[in-house]
Amino acid sequence: MFAYLVVFWSVVAIFLGTASSTCLFNLETTLRGKTPIVLVNGDIIDPKNRMGDIELQNTDQVQFLCSGEKNFLINRTTVGRLATATCNAGKFILHGGLGTYTFNDLKCHQLPQPALQEVQGKLCNRGSKLIHLGFQLDSETWLHKILLCFDPVILTTYWTKHQLRTTQYSCKTADVTTFKKDFFTDVDIDTMYRRSGYDKGHLTPKCDFFSGAEKRMTFYYLNAGPQEKRFNEVNWRLLEAKIRDAPPKGRIVHIYTGTMKTKGFLNSTAHAIPIPLYFWKVVIDDRYGDGVAFVGINDVSNNLSSPCGLSICSELNWLSTVFIRNMSDYRNGKIDCCSVAVLRAIPQIQVPEFTEFRGGVLKEFRN
Repeated sequence: MFAYLVVFWSVVAIFLGTASSTCLFNLETTLRGKTPIVLVNGDIIDPKNRMGDIELQNTDQVQFLCSGEKNFLINRTTVGRLATATCNAGKFILHGGLGTYTFNDLKCHQLPQPALQEVQGKLCNRGSKLIHLGFQLDSETWLHKILLCFDPVILTTYWTKHQLRTTQYSCKTADVTTFKKDFFTDVDIDTMYRRSGYDKGHLTPKCDFFSGAEKRMTFYYLNAGPQEKRFNEVNWRLLEAKIRDAPPKGRIVHIYTGTMKTKGFLNSTAHAIPIPLYFWKVVIDDRYGDGVAFVGINDVSNNLSSPCGLSICSELNWLSTVFIRNMSDYRNGKIDCCSVAVLRAIPQIQVPEFTEFRGGVLKEFRN
């Protein structure tokens, strides 16, 4: 009996020693609320499995970010907005002699907040503003996550661009947040949406990001357009999920999302906030440069024809027959597929250069 106890406690000791040699946290439990954003190699750390676990090895270096105006990292002492630390035996040693803490000891003064930055000296489609959404690290350094082209005269976003880093982690509920009104302060946009019956349809979707801070970053009216409720909640949502699920894990995918052609306004009297007839999306595989376009019709009452013309959905091996059939149901917002060249040629569409695209059709995600 004594021998068995010795073996048992030896195994326990080995397990505890191994566990304490790493720094562990989880997107669902520890990386919520006022916990700092965790940066590794200058970017926000990604989960390594479908449970949202993140593991750092001894001597791994990280940065803790408490972004937002008048925000800072707090523990036993007050630290600045950005702090560098090293993982050591399950805890973090803050550089500069600021002490050693568990991750749960580290909190921001406020909920970490995103910010926007206008691109100076460069315009996009028809003289519109180029704007970055992301996080300000210090007075001079930014971490950009979304680029968008916004027309401040007619209050519409022509397109957004972001990068999807695929993992096994599925989309979870983000902290409750509201849409930020930058550039929309002269109109009562909240009331317009509430009375219209339209959803605030994300262009860059929140679920293409993993941390709560990144998900909150997508909640700008700059990153939204009036979308039919059924379209937003059924076909468009399923397309976004398919794009996340189809590529091999660890693959980088470049995604552009935009709107085109106006079918009405949220406020018809003031002609404020155009309602797009079409939402489009371009998906480009970073490894090979293959790309494909999707065009969704923002109408669930009429079976309108797609501006794509001849559909190429059946050529995409990563879309099932059932999925394609469901996308063709106009009652949920019909979506069609076309080449990037065909999308570019649609009259009156405002698109960027698609710099990552090298000409091939994304029929499959090649290894």
